Parts: sequence; C-alpha cells; structure tokens
Amino acid sequence: MKSRIVGFGFVGIVILATVFPLLSGRRIAFRDASHFYLPLYDYVARRTQSEWMPLWNPLDQTGLPLIGESSTAVLYPVRYAIYALPFSAELSLNLYLVFHLLLAGAGAAWLGRRYGLSGLGIVTAAIAYPLSGSVLSLCCNPPFLVGAAYLPFALSALLGRNHESTHRPSSPFIAGLFDVSLGGVSMAMMVLGGDPQSALHCVLVVIAATVASTYQRWRQPEVDSFHVQWRSHLWHRSLVITSSSVIAILLAAPQVAASIDWSRQSDRTSQSHQRNDIYDFSIAPWHIVETLSPRPFGHPFPINRRISKLIPGDGRMWTPTIYAGVLVGVSLLFYRRRECARRADFFGWLVVCSFLLCMGHFGLIWLVQQVPGVFPDADSSIGGLYWVLNQTVPGYDSFRYPAKWLPMFSIGAAMIAGRWLTTKPNAREQTRLLALAGLFLILAAIVHVVRTYWDHNLLSHRTPVPRDEYWGPLNLPQAFSLMRASFLWSMLMLITVFAIRRWQQRNDAKTPSDSRWSKRAGALLVAVLAIDCFVSGHGLLPTVSIRQERSIANRIAPETFRATRTLRTQNGAWPERWRRSDSPDRPLQVAASERVAWFGRWHLAEQQAVLNSMVSIRSRAWADFWNEVTRAEATMPPTQRAELWKSIRRWLGVDMVSHVDGTKAVASDGMAFAHVERRKINDAAFARVTTQWKPATNMRAIIESLSQSVVPDIPFVAIGDSKRDTEEDVVSREPERSMKCRLSQRARDRFAVHSELGCLLVRSVFQDGNWQAELKPAGEGSPRLTPVLPSSFLNQAVFVPAGDWEVTFEYRPWWKLPAIYAAVAGIVIVVTLPLIATVLRMRRLGDC
Repeated sequence: MKSRIVGFGFVGIVILATVFPLLSGRRIAFRDASHFYLPLYDYVARRTQSEWMPLWNPLDQTGLPLIGESSTAVLYPVRYAIYALPFSAELSLNLYLVFHLLLAGAGAAWLGRRYGLSGLGIVTAAIAYPLSGSVLSLCCNPPFLVGAAYLPFALSALLGRNHESTHRPSSPFIAGLFDVSLGGVSMAMMVLGGDPQSALHCVLVVIAATVASTYQRWRQPEVDSFHVQWRSHLWHRSLVITSSSVIAILLAAPQVAASIDWSRQSDRTSQSHQRNDIYDFSIAPWHIVETLSPRPFGHPFPINRRISKLIPGDGRMWTPTIYAGVLVGVSLLFYRRRECARRADFFGWLVVCSFLLCMGHFGLIWLVQQVPGVFPDADSSIGGLYWVLNQTVPGYDSFRYPAKWLPMFSIGAAMIAGRWLTTKPNAREQTRLLALAGLFLILAAIVHVVRTYWDHNLLSHRTPVPRDEYWGPLNLPQAFSLMRASFLWSMLMLITVFAIRRWQQRNDAKTPSDSRWSKRAGALLVAVLAIDCFVSGHGLLPTVSIRQERSIANRIAPETFRATRTLRTQNGAWPERWRRSDSPDRPLQVAASERVAWFGRWHLAEQQAVLNSMVSIRSRAWADFWNEVTRAEATMPPTQRAELWKSIRRWLGVDMVSHVDGTKAVASDGMAFAHVERRKINDAAFARVTTQWKPATNMRAIIESLSQSVVPDIPFVAIGDSKRDTEEDVVSREPERSMKCRLSQRARDRFAVHSELGCLLVRSVFQDGNWQAELKPAGEGSPRLTPVLPSSFLNQAVFVPAGDWEVTFEYRPWWKLPAIYAAVAGIVIVVTLPLIATVLRMRRLGDC
C-alpha cells in the first residue's frame, strides 16, 4: 500500500509540474481552448446557475439548441462541479484541464493494474499516457481531453479482466456486474463531456478484440477447455458490451436525444453537400518518427519553426508531436509479438491499427500516387483503414478528424512500455540502443552542417517560405536548431536507457536470484521517463498571462453597443504584419485580439448575439445560406453586393457590424493587435408583423429575391390552416390603407399583437421543430397553442388572427421528459449493480 501511495504521488507531481503554468496565473493561448471553450463554458456556467437545464442558446446565429450542440457539456457533472467554484473563467478551465489529465493518468494506472503490469509498469503507463503529445495537446480541445481521460476506464471494463491481473479473482458474473457499471459510466461521461466519438471508438475496438479473441479460442482445439470456452467467452463479452452501451445511453439520454435531434438537421448528414472535412487533421506517416524524438519536425509557436510544412501533403497540424518519452518509443521499436501475453498482443495490434486510422487520407491509393503519373486524380484515402471505417460503419461519416484515434495509439503504447519495463535486457537490445543513439547523433550533425551552410550563405533572405497568419514566416534557422536539439536530446535519453539496462544486466548476471537490481533499474527508467515527458510537455502549447491578456484586451477594445444581433466582417482577418514577422509575444497578441474581435465564441462573454459565429455543429439551412450567398456574390458588382447584405441584415435582425481590418493594427506595449471597429445600424428588427407572405421555396430563390432588392419583410412561409383564405389569395391581397397592425415586445419571447386582419408574427429565431407558441386573448378567453412555422428557413413565424393577442413562445423539445426518465433509470441501474455484486462477493467469500 505504501509503495502505491508513493507511486501515485510521484505521478501526480510529474503531471502537475508539467502543467504548472496553468496553476500559476497563465492560460492556453492556442486553438479552441482559447477562443471557443473558454467563453463557451463560462456562458454555460452562467446559464446553469439560473436554470437547471438551459435548452436554447439565443446568442449564436439566429439561435440553436444549447444541449444539441454536444460540445457544450451542459450536463457533464465535472463541469458543473468545477464551474460552481468561485473562480474566474480562465482558472476554472485550467482546473478542468488539469483534473482530466490527472484522471487520464489514473485511468492508465487502472488499466495497467487490471492487465497484470508490475508496480513500476503501472507508474510508467500513468506518466506516459497523459503526458504524451497526443493527450497533453488535447488541452486545447477540452471535449476530446475528456474522452481521452475516460478511455482507459472504458477499455478496462469492456475488455474484461486479464488472467495476469493483480486483482483478487472473482466469478465472471460478479466481475461482469462491476465491468458493466464502470463501462457504462465511463462512456456516458465521454458523451456528456462532449466526445461521443471516443465512446464509439471504444465500442468498435472492443468488438474487434472480442471477435479476434473468440476466433483465437476457436482455432485451438488441442486445448479442450480453451476450445469449449469460446462460446461462453463470446456470450459474456457481448453481454458486457451491450449492457454497458445501454447504460451509457440511459445515463446520457438527454444529451444523446438532443444531439440526435439537432444532428438530423446538420449539414454533416446532408447528402446534398460534399463533406470536405472528414479527413482533416490526418496524421502524415512520417510523423511516426516523433515516437523517438520530441521535435524532429520543429515546433509552430511562438516562433514558426514547423519545418514539416515544407513536405508536400503534411496537412493541418493536430498536435505538435506524438512523443511520449524515448522509453515508449524504444518499447514500440523492440516490441516482439512472440514474447508477449495475449493481452499485451492486443495492445500491439491496437497501436498499429490506431496509427493507421490516424493516417486518414493517406490510404493505399496515396501510396500508389507517390509514383508520378499514377492515379493523379483519385481519392487518396481509398484503401486506408479510416476510409474502410467510413464505408462500413453506418453513420461514422458524420464524424471527422482521423487524428482523434491518437489517444488509442497512446494508451496502447503506454501499456506496451509498462510491459517492456519488466523484461530482461539482452545484448541484442543494447546493440540496437547504441545504434539508434548513433543514428540520432549523425542526424544532429547533418542538421548542424545544413544550418551552418544556411547561415554562411545568407539563404534565409533569398528563400521563399510558408507563412502562417498567426505565427508568421517559417524561421528556418531556428527550425534547424530545434531539430538539432531534438536529435541530441533523443541521443542523450537513449544512452541513458542503455546505461541503465546495461547496469541491470550485469548485476542480474552476478546475482540471478536477487530481484532488487531489476526494481532499481526500473525505478531509474521511470525517473528518466518522467524527466523526458516533463521537458517535452512543458512548452508543448503556448500560454499567456491571464492578467496581462485581460488588461491589454480592455485597452484595445472598441466601443460596444447593445444590439439585437451583430454581423462579424473582416478584411484580411488578422494584422498583415503577423504574416510578415515573428515574435515571442505572438501568443499574447493572438489571445487578446481574438477576445476583442469576438472570434470563435468570445461574443458570449459580452452577452452579444452574433449572426456568423463559430459553432461545432451547423444546421443544413445555414450551410445552404452561406453556399448560396457565396455563389450569388461571385458575379455581383460591389454596389449590388452591398445592397444584398443590407437586405440580409434586415431579414435576419442584424443591427450592428463588427469589422476586423487586417490592413491595420492597434499598437499597445510595443506589440500589434487586431484592429476592430463596431458600428450600430438601424435597419433591422428582431420581430415584426406582416399581412403578406409568399409560399415556401428554396434557399437559392430567397437569396435571388434579396439580391434583386426585394423587400425582405415579406417572408416565405408554408401556411396550412384551412380556416384561412387560400395561400394565393393572401399573397395577392393588397393591405387596405385603413388596416392597422401593431406589435409590442414585452419580453424576449412574449409579444402583444393588435391586428384588424389576420397577420403573421415573424421573429429572427431559428425553428428547429421544438418551438411552440401560445395565443392568449387580451380580454376573456382561454389560451390556445398554435404551430410555429419556419420562415424563410432561418426565422420562425406564427399566424395571429384578427384582434388583440398576447403571443408567448416557448422551447419545448419532445425528448425532454422521456430522456430525463431514462437518465433516472440509468442512475438507479448503475447504483444497483455494484451493490448486487458486492453482496454476491461477500456471500462467496463467506462460503469459502
């Protein structure tokens, strides 16, 4: 017990030391954690403090379901707990990230313990997994970090116990009850935390492993008991997988139902749109070198030293490196299938298959295309494992990003490293270690010669290089220096590992029966791994001072007006000087500029509605809108384009414009920040009444009518009320001069309407099918429900009869009550199963 406490304490210290900047007044200034989830989670926290289940988000586009956008983590218990503490938004997010890194380490330790790793092997896995580049870099994408944190727990439950486990043996039925509960809760937390894809990955991996292990048992008739057990093995594992999945769905039922309801309207499921983002963030095969060296291809920030951008096809970067310590890379390189137990062999296959999945569009056709002139126009992803997954698993093509398989790669590599730590060293292994160290020394020498030649001939000023809109031009001299340092560091670590293993081999030879030398050598290797992961992970992601970033943002922010809805526009996006030059302070410039420009979800921090904000799941209607606007603008002169956008602003209730001018910059503290201007316009209303409308049509017809300066106050609505005049009569009727329609807004969702003739109340809110309206007469009379109709796709409308009425809109999703009942049932099951298992175990021990 004492050794376990020391081991877990050591793991916690290493992880906390690596992410210490997040605990000392700094925050991540890169990708989604900086401009998307930081303001989003704070907004969700404010909503959940006043509403027990906030359902609708009125501040993005013309509104969208808050829970339906699964990345919001509205119902995730850990987010509730951390954001209930009296901390700032930045510190709350930092605690959220640190907690899940510690949880990932605990999960790796739990998985390693269940599958027979030694104490030092468990510590190795608990350090290597959360501090691998694949997992640590997910701090810039919190939902995916949540998925990675629970992944080891889910795998351990769904795969079942290993025969080499250090757990006390129990009956398969009792063990299955615990596994079902653990697996269900783990996958439910993934879904609630915003990463259902990782839960699906766990199920797919375990199904494949179950089929493989069942086939293996069936193919061994020489061992009668083993051969007979294949049916019971298949039945038992299938029951655990199915039961865990059902419990996960029950526990996360509100999130699952809301996500399914919203995703049915998503452009990801539309057959009319070609998905171009499915293979985004594919990992190029040459990045496998990063398992042995931390920065062999440079680093992108704060100075742009990402030299792999010069390699054709390198693509968008998901993580700066997949490095998890040279010890992990060596264990993968020296992995020998014949010497591994069946469970360790599973992790070997997991490493290989998950990396092939991460390669995404680098399929078999891509390999053939490397021969000039062969299949130049073919889809390069064909034949790849990720392509096979998209073709064979129903609905999987609604997900994206092959790199999201990297946590599977990392957990498999961590388990193999924990297993390798306990193996006996041999002469062949030591020869390879020295050869590998010599190879990295040669690579470092080559890079040094290239760097010297580069500087001597002043090639930096004559060579065109890629430029990043954030981090500036590729700095080749510094990239060469970083590569050289990376190779030398790998050489140093390899020599250290060699020396420790050599020392262990000599002492084992002197005293074969004494296991203390193996333990001491293992402890030294764990220490080396901890130092290696700390050095690699400490500067993996850029951070900025929270206080300094806020202070600068307050100084450079333009005047802001209260508005119904804002349209973000840009001319060149970020300051052009960012592309032309680099700076060690660039993360601070980027973070403050994104906040001021309301980039991503920063408008939520100001409680401002933005029409063209960044969301994780976009509706089909909005995709159609932007496609048709882009198509129409392509052939328009500037004056007609301006009129089109004026009509769009009136149509969608936009009364403020926030413009980012990339040709200008705001100077502060000797740095350049984005130039943002905001201006109020008065040509839009959130709600209006009209006595004229047109039959529902397609988005192209709507945009064409707006481009022809047709008054946008006439909506396109499908009226199906038989008590009204026919639709053609209503459209053709000219309103009488004496007829009056008056509208007053009493609350955001409550209006008073006076009309001498039946009219249409239109407001700039998206109708996803769950909005309902209640009509209440101004005098005596009972209220009645009336359908809320989609108006011109992006708005909603209700028909109001003649008279004085109070109209109240309410968001009532069909799934709310059934999903809550399902979640309660899931909680009861999860609490009951471990209690039953505990009682059965106590009885079993009593009988013994």
